[in-house]
Amino acid sequence: FTLEQLFIQIVSLSYCGDNRHRFYGEDVNKFEKIVHGSYDALLQLYETLLPYYIECVDTESQSECRCRVKNEIDIRFLCQRLPENLVHEMIRYDADILQQLDDSARVHACVQYALCAIVSSSSWTQTVKGVVSAGVLNS
Repeated sequence: FTLEQLFIQIVSLSYCGDNRHRFYGEDVNKFEKIVHGSYDALLQLYETLLPYYIECVDTESQSECRCRVKNEIDIRFLCQRLPENLVHEMIRYDADILQQLDDSARVHACVQYALCAIVSSSSWTQTVKGVVSAGVLNS
């Protein structure tokens, strides 16, 4: 993957359960536009973290650098530092996930579900507040 693809994935996490995005009320290219408009800021924001977790395997240029996740990452250590509400949603989705952290596909699906559940709850609350305050036609 490239750094651009990584940043698009990171940006998309905030919207994974957003009902406006799910029901096409948002621009389908929103994530790419955010990343393209903020690429240098994202690089600066993540520059101290990235070397711990990813490594470049093909370095033609920084923007086109092909990367991979480092093998020596301690997923258990990272999971212990996740927010409590995220861990709760992960366990709701898969009760045994904390004992199955070596199964990367299972962990990916579980984290994706948990993030979407958290975002979806907030998204629906915002939608209802918008309808109540602005009316159905203006929201």
